[in-house]
Amino acid sequence: MGYKLNQSCSADGTSSITQSEFMLLLKYGAKEPKVSDMITWAKRMYVEERHTNTIFQMKNASGYKKDKWKTYVGKGKARKELVRKTEDELYSALYERYRAIEEKPKTLEEVFESLVEYKELFLNRDPHTIRDDRRRFAYISDDLKQKSIADITDEDIQLWLVREFLPKKPKAASLRKQLQLFNQIFRHGIKKKICVDNPLTYISAQDYLHKCDLTVKKDEKKAFSEKQMELINADIEKDLTNPRALIALMAEHTGMRVGELVALHKSDVYPDKGYIHVHRQQHPLYDSEGHLHFEELPFTKDEKKHPHGGRKVPIIPECQRVIDLAMELKGKSEYLFHDAKGNWVSEDSYLANLRKRCRRVAREVLKDESLTEEEKQELADIPTNNHAFRIAFNSQLIDCGLNARERALILGHSVETNERFYSKRDERSLESIASRLAHARLESSLSAKAHSVKQEEPAELLL
Repeated sequence: MGYKLNQSCSADGTSSITQSEFMLLLKYGAKEPKVSDMITWAKRMYVEERHTNTIFQMKNASGYKKDKWKTYVGKGKARKELVRKTEDELYSALYERYRAIEEKPKTLEEVFESLVEYKELFLNRDPHTIRDDRRRFAYISDDLKQKSIADITDEDIQLWLVREFLPKKPKAASLRKQLQLFNQIFRHGIKKKICVDNPLTYISAQDYLHKCDLTVKKDEKKAFSEKQMELINADIEKDLTNPRALIALMAEHTGMRVGELVALHKSDVYPDKGYIHVHRQQHPLYDSEGHLHFEELPFTKDEKKHPHGGRKVPIIPECQRVIDLAMELKGKSEYLFHDAKGNWVSEDSYLANLRKRCRRVAREVLKDESLTEEEKQELADIPTNNHAFRIAFNSQLIDCGLNARERALILGHSVETNERFYSKRDERSLESIASRLAHARLESSLSAKAHSVKQEEPAELLL
């Protein structure tokens, strides 16, 4: 090409260039002929690493092709010649072609998928985390998903927030998590050199909080009330051959987690000893094709970092009834709760059934003309998650006089490490806890009956 470049381009004579020197070069040296030569040379190196076909000058050609430079691109039927007037022009054309193929603008969705893959392979993120990411990404408009990430500005995201996301009145935490996901996607894009700017730098959640649902549920609203529990139980009684309905009943009487309930084996139940051994959980898992499956893990959520053989939950009479009904379910299975084919029930299936059941109860309450509007609103504001059973059950344990350590023993909450190893003491406590639970429920039932009888007595007897 008739020029030679000195590869030492930094001030100290090394072959590296500092960021400040590069910025200086962009600002003041762009018009310097040597800079143009450097770019031409860099394009040549880029092409030669990728192009395998011969590049040659057509000296013996006739007509318009004479003395021009030629090569071939593509393979098979897609193979075609590429001709340019000079060698530099041909290299420049090849550079643009390979750059267009390799550096095709990545959409927001493509970078998100790359982020998910990175989280799974290199960060070993929990499937729940990946599932939450996918759920939040699904909220984003298709137009934004398919747009080149390098072209997305802070105003594009702000426009989506104002027009599509905020009108749904999300919780403040939901807004923050949505912006966090955007931030993670752009940071990953910058790391992979797909984009150079992060629009989230210019967006603050604080500016949009006034458009969010800032109401905070009181603790008592997070659990099922006694009346709501009665309505749910009445609905379940119509569906006792459904394993999902029985799981809900078991949750009410044991306070167990969703993953623990669906993974419960028949062999984990010890009616003669008066307890259920809770030491497994169902866990979501995505395969290489992105399909969701569920696996069984031999430990519970609170044992993840400190396995200690699970915990033992006392069997009270109501709990024994659920066990008996589950044993009569159609199909053969090692699991206590299973379908007619013997398959265990998935977490998602149970939770969907519970939500549907709770919403059905809420609709029936709103139609009940015997209730006042205030009573309707109170009862219809019903939780739709399994955690509401755990909170309600914890309240029952408090009413029974159980202390914090005893409640932690039953519910599987974190307790002090030294208390984890009092296995003999824990087993002795089970019978006492079960007895106190049964006694408290009996007293509550007798009190309710006495109150009912008193209301039905003739007025003259009350005088």
